[in-house]
Amino acid sequence: MEDKKTNKKTRGIIIAAMVLLLIAIMCFCGVTFARYITKSSVPTQQATVAKWGFVVSANAENLFGKGYNQGEIVAKPDESGAVVDVKAATSTVAPGTKGEMTFGVTGSAEVLAQLKMTVKADTLKDISLTQGGDVYTPIKWKLEKGTDGTTYGTEVAKGTLSEIVNKVNEINSTIKIGESVSDYYKLSWEWVFDTDADSEDDDVKDTILGYAAKATSAEQTFGNYKVSAKATNGTVTVIDTKGTTETTDDVTYTAIIDINFDLSIIVMQIQTPTTGA
Repeated sequence: MEDKKTNKKTRGIIIAAMVLLLIAIMCFCGVTFARYITKSSVPTQQATVAKWGFVVSANAENLFGKGYNQGEIVAKPDESGAVVDVKAATSTVAPGTKGEMTFGVTGSAEVLAQLKMTVKADTLKDISLTQGGDVYTPIKWKLEKGTDGTTYGTEVAKGTLSEIVNKVNEINSTIKIGESVSDYYKLSWEWVFDTDADSEDDDVKDTILGYAAKATSAEQTFGNYKVSAKATNGTVTVIDTKGTTETTDDVTYTAIIDINFDLSIIVMQIQTPTTGA
């Protein structure tokens, strides 16, 4: 009898516990107690600055002979190494003298770039003597191109400084990404010391240029020539007071006795190719 009572009591406790559990489940119906965590390992991503490896160089030490050089020649790269300004100003030259300078661009980059060379028009002067419509330019210029900085086998232009400058100002090109550039240029000049009898007229003009350079006051006289002082525009007036062999009228010459130019070489990053490049 006692066993039966005990079993009934046990079953009652179990049933009561099940009822309580059922009530608890019903009370929390619709509520989920869970935490789902999904992890993914992402590899580290790295980036570096695009390479910029252009170098612009210029050497103007031999542009004018040491015995004649009275001016300042500047060839100084900026901090980036991609810009050079070369200035030639007020240096003395004479028949029988010559000189040269070199400049160039080398390197490559991982970005699109533009190479541009410019000589400002308002800085340009070349030695000349003008009479009427005739212009005498005794100094002959030449621009040559090479690829290694020592040999210049390709003639780009020759003639007056203005003709050379026109060619320099045409150097405006796009450098593709990763493209290697190795362009060197040599700019040379010569004032020929001509002893040929046929050059007598040029000798007279050379002498007039020498008189023009000599003048330091408002007006000075050298033989048959009256020379004014240097004007603000860089010109000198020379008057041949006895004229030419054909006439006794005065003949007036306008002389420029300075060489002056400002060459700028720059390589810069661009986003899109320049028109026509």
